[in-house]
Amino acid sequence: MTRSVYVIEDEGTPRELCIRFLESALPELNILGSCADGHEAYGVCLELQPDLIIIDIGLPDMSGL
Repeated sequence: MTRSVYVIEDEGTPRELCIRFLESALPELNILGSCADGHEAYGVCLELQPDLIIIDIGLPDMSGL
């Protein structure tokens, strides 16, 4: 069964590194996308319903917790 993932990280380089790592280490995962803004991510995640969300807890516009 394929699992879906969405990545939320406000800094571009760590976000891209996380996605690249997931793609290479766990190719069975379906990366639905990523973004840098917590409010945008909230709406997108409600729509896409990913199985897993990897989120930075220190986002500038809202807490990742």
